[in-house]
Amino acid sequence: MGRFFACAGLGTFFTLAASVLAIFAHISQINSNIVPRHIRMTTVSTTGVGAATGAGDAVYGSGDRSNNQPNTGLRPYYEWGLWGYCASQTTGGNRDYCSGTSWAYEFQPVPAVVYDVPANAQQTISNALGQGTFTSSDYLGRFTKAAFYLLIIGTILGGLALVIGFLAHRVAFLLAAVLAFLGFLLTIAGCIIWVVILSRVRSSINGNGSGVNVSYGNALWIYFASSGCLLFATLPYIFSCIAGRDRYY
Repeated sequence: MGRFFACAGLGTFFTLAASVLAIFAHISQINSNIVPRHIRMTTVSTTGVGAATGAGDAVYGSGDRSNNQPNTGLRPYYEWGLWGYCASQTTGGNRDYCSGTSWAYEFQPVPAVVYDVPANAQQTISNALGQGTFTSSDYLGRFTKAAFYLLIIGTILGGLALVIGFLAHRVAFLLAAVLAFLGFLLTIAGCIIWVVILSRVRSSINGNGSGVNVSYGNALWIYFASSGCLLFATLPYIFSCIAGRDRYY
């Protein structure tokens, strides 16, 4: 019986870990607080744009955007989460501003970056960005929105598996196993979409002479870990269903 409780507890532990990790990934870039600002799905660095385009330091700005005013200057770093993005002078540092959060936020870096570029340099920088995946806002928006739904539904399924697993019943363990596995499939699919998109974006913009550099964010790896925990939770729940009695007391 002790081994049985340990096995059921292992499933609960993995689903709890998956839920906690997913929550951390989801709060990335929702505001300027110390934890969210250090978690990101991707970072777009514009630190080399001034030198690459000949615009110099005059193309950059700092501070908050009053009333969402455009053309206030490029920020060196733009960091995206699942619900919005923030701009700053240093990676993970104090935020100049954040876009505000919205459901199924789309990763569209060019409109965000060009919005800040001074009016007299917009054409020069737009030309430097070229044509490629990085500038394909519709494509990026469509697939990152789909990834958002996969990740959020997968997170919900993992949370349900955690709650149902506490019922300590054979049917409950079976349902928890199914939910955990479905949660794994959805979250891993969402992660793969992000990896493929960012890989194509990086290939199209990094090193093309524009001075823009795109990198993977730690929230992506956190979500990979969350999906792995959901997969690991499946087997203990299945074993608990097969080997257990109808009810534990």
